[in-house]
Amino acid sequence: MLKGRNIKTDYSKNQYTLINFWASYCVPCRQENADLRQLYDKYKNKGFNIVSISIDENKDYWRQASRQDSIPWLNIAELTEQQGSKNIKNFAVKIIPSNYLIDSKGRIIAKDVSFTDLKKQVSENIE
Repeated sequence: MLKGRNIKTDYSKNQYTLINFWASYCVPCRQENADLRQLYDKYKNKGFNIVSISIDENKDYWRQASRQDSIPWLNIAELTEQQGSKNIKNFAVKIIPSNYLIDSKGRIIAKDVSFTDLKKQVSENIE
């Protein structure tokens, strides 16, 4: 989504929602986007969702990377200086990529979850 509007997420619609922090300039983030896309495609209709939050400050860089990575899930960016980011502050993001797994009640059940652990969690509990 590259439309510039506020969003609200209903976690109860899915067993798991991954909150993924990334940036256009982060090589590991961009590589992880491809892995996340495969996991999302496999489990999106079975109770798994992703919300990506870019910490990019430049709208053009964020848009270009989002299109290049073909991100199909909700993908947002505050487009503000990182020290002023409410999302970075609320989730205490120190490094990127950074992933938080949320359950259907909106509770964080895992933080700084690696892709390997995420894939295991999702595949063992959704199907």
